[in-house]
Amino acid sequence: MGVPYFGADSRIYLFVRPATGELQFVEGQSQEGGRVGIVEVQLSDSMVDFALFVATHELFHTLNATDKYDEYGRARMPDGFAEPDKIPVFPQSYIEVMARNRPLDAENEEPPQSLDELRVGAATAKEIGWIK
Repeated sequence: MGVPYFGADSRIYLFVRPATGELQFVEGQSQEGGRVGIVEVQLSDSMVDFALFVATHELFHTLNATDKYDEYGRARMPDGFAEPDKIPVFPQSYIEVMARNRPLDAENEEPPQSLDELRVGAATAKEIGWIK
């Protein structure tokens, strides 16, 4: 590809194209513990933070972080909750970076609206080597 290598542990490639019509999407994939991630985004002004959230999620995969959501895409307790010890537990104020959404109650979740909502939980921090 001709991309210079500067000793980086990981590379995340963003494929960006303008959003067309009402359909907007962000999709990412990377290999857990691999060194390359790809994020494809139909970008509009309202999608910038979400695209960066997906890029961060994929970067963390390359650093050995695992998904913190179940087969239905719902945040798994406790590791998929940014505030698993919060009382009451719902609604969560933040989103764990390796989960997909912010749990509002036992049945409902919503995607992040801003990067300010993202947090790295203890399980993810351990997986990427931030804490022992």
